[in-house]
Amino acid sequence: MIIPKTLKQTKPIARKEYKCMLCGDTIKVGEKYSKTTNVNDDGEIYDFICHLDCDEFTDLIEFNDFDDGITEKEFEESANEIGYDLFGEWHCNSVDSLHEEVQKILVEIHRLENN
Repeated sequence: MIIPKTLKQTKPIARKEYKCMLCGDTIKVGEKYSKTTNVNDDGEIYDFICHLDCDEFTDLIEFNDFDDGITEKEFEESANEIGYDLFGEWHCNSVDSLHEEVQKILVEIHRLENN
């Protein structure tokens, strides 16, 4: 298992559009996002960019199932599983994007935590 070392984590405001490396949806200009600068075992430095919601959502995922981090497809499968557990079979048809699904799941989890 290759675990990158985190050098820096920031939450800047996007000055240009980016693609979320978890859900694949667009991070829009003016939107705050998560940017983590990492270094891998080969000394390569790279940035990992994602929505703040997607970053928060990763706390709900069992990462011990993934050897080298999580792919966009595995992130989507995890969101679908958690969404199904919370809302039932219909939930995937009620959103337009994976990012929207993640947001809906987080709203419901926060609602349940506050009850």
